[in-house]
Amino acid sequence: MTLTWAAVTGVLAGVTAARVALPRVPEFAEPPLTPALAYAIVPGPAVLVAAAALAACLVAAAATAEPLLRGVRVERLRESSA
Repeated sequence: MTLTWAAVTGVLAGVTAARVALPRVPEFAEPPLTPALAYAIVPGPAVLVAAAALAACLVAAAATAEPLLRGVRVERLRESSA
């Protein structure tokens, strides 16, 4: 849950910041002599890569949480030094 929220929030914050800041930053001091490069992003592969990265994060979180939760015993939780 935490990784998903962080991933979504980070992507949205980055896209918002880029849309706000990039139009105000000049790309070149002088016009280039070569033709401009095309930076078109194809949405299909980009979404697939983002989904695969998110799935990998969730699998890693589940794999980490499983051994930690197996080590917790109710008797140990009830023990108190107070």
